[in-house]
Amino acid sequence: MGENEEPTKADSETLRLAQLKRYLEEKMEALERELDSLRAMGEIIDRALVDRSFRRGTGEPVAPVSRPMHPVTAAPAQAPVAVTMPAPAPMPNERKMELVYRGRNVGIAYASPEVVRIIPDEKLGLKTTTPPFESFLIRKVLDEIRETDTDRAGKGEIRPDQILAYNIVEEEALLKQITVKNYGDQDRLNRVIRASAWTFMVMSQK
Repeated sequence: MGENEEPTKADSETLRLAQLKRYLEEKMEALERELDSLRAMGEIIDRALVDRSFRRGTGEPVAPVSRPMHPVTAAPAQAPVAVTMPAPAPMPNERKMELVYRGRNVGIAYASPEVVRIIPDEKLGLKTTTPPFESFLIRKVLDEIRETDTDRAGKGEIRPDQILAYNIVEEEALLKQITVKNYGDQDRLNRVIRASAWTFMVMSQK
């Protein structure tokens, strides 16, 4: 009788340990799912904050156009920053969009159906090295859209020449213009403009 009791107790202990391990694994999986949900909610809140911080300018839809993107000529080295060229006026095929954050204008954008030129207010003196220009506007917005387009092109959903591309123009680390080509539809354009307005305002407070 005594010889049969010891294996039974050992089996019972092993079963309890196995159940405890299974419980811990299930609990960890549940916590990981909850953490993923919280991160997703955080991203939604971040986007909502950016959306509420932007007021779009008025403008009528324009006809499609194909236009080369021209580089901006740098100002002479001896000229002070305050004496910079005024922001270029919109082309006939572009519509002007204001970049406004909490009632303050931080720049303008000129959008055609394929290209948008984003120009910060030169009085802000924004530098490309100031956060969150690189960490948010470039990596979280423009690069993420470009990665999505690259994946779609790999699946044959869009042509390679329809992948978003951007160019940053700066003079002595001062941001002058961001040119975004193949921004896509109106929703994606709004996302880029809103993110730019929020980024420029935060940069101006650094």
